[in-house]
Amino acid sequence: MAMIHVFGIGPGSTEMIIKQFDNIIQSSDVVIGSRRQLQVIPKKFSGKKIILPKLNQLLTILKDFLAKDKTIVILASGDPLFFGIGSYMINQFGTDKVYIYPGISSVQYLFNKIGLSMNDCYLTSSHGRIVDFGTLVTQKKIGMVTDENNGPYEVAQGLLKQGLTEATVYIGENLSYENEKITKFRLEEVPDKEYQMNVVVITR
Repeated sequence: MAMIHVFGIGPGSTEMIIKQFDNIIQSSDVVIGSRRQLQVIPKKFSGKKIILPKLNQLLTILKDFLAKDKTIVILASGDPLFFGIGSYMINQFGTDKVYIYPGISSVQYLFNKIGLSMNDCYLTSSHGRIVDFGTLVTQKKIGMVTDENNGPYEVAQGLLKQGLTEATVYIGENLSYENEKITKFRLEEVPDKEYQMNVVVITR
């Protein structure tokens, strides 16, 4: 039966991918993902790769493949249901056509790297969203996926403007890769610079 398998590949390193990956890729007809995500696909399956298009184009492609009884894999960074494409796919096609394979989210990875429990944590994302700093400032522990418009510096400045002063910010860049970098700052000390593939954890 034609299915859409949304596969969470984790933070990025192939070592973090769950074991079902090879079997799912082998049994699929096509694999869709960003250029970076598709780098995890073994060369022997390179003929199955399709670079992720815009969402409206993606829906057209998926409907066409399903009509042809094709098995599709969509790659997702981290956990597909943590501010990822998994929820969108389920909303569009339903749980009878979409199966989710959870990966380790970058936020989960960073919490473990710094030795901090995720219990009672407020999880959110600034990726393509308007950040609600009024809500953030009331939280004692925050795990956040960021983007180029609302990165670590912008988030820190937004919290400072809300009156928060005593907080610690952990910034994880390129998590799970060889060039992984984790830094720790007081809220007011977060540098205004360009950050690479990052997430933040904020504690009060």
